[in-house]
Amino acid sequence: SNLINLIMTRKGERVMQPDFGCDIWKIIFEPIIEGDIESKIENSILDAVKVVAPLNVRLIIGLDMSRTVVIIVAEPWN
Repeated sequence: SNLINLIMTRKGERVMQPDFGCDIWKIIFEPIIEGDIESKIENSILDAVKVVAPLNVRLIIGLDMSRTVVIIVAEPWN
């Protein structure tokens, strides 16, 4: 639920925490270019997580654009 909270919060929305949040909202109205939109979504989520996540967590992000689904798996580094 913390990851969902991070993604659903716009960057700069939190008082006194300007770097908390995700810029995924900026992508919503951009033209959809296959291959490009997936990398923009992935980079936006990864950039947001880097600010708050511990260094020993790896994210695996899977995108299914035919159904507009983002699947995120967080797993510890070994």
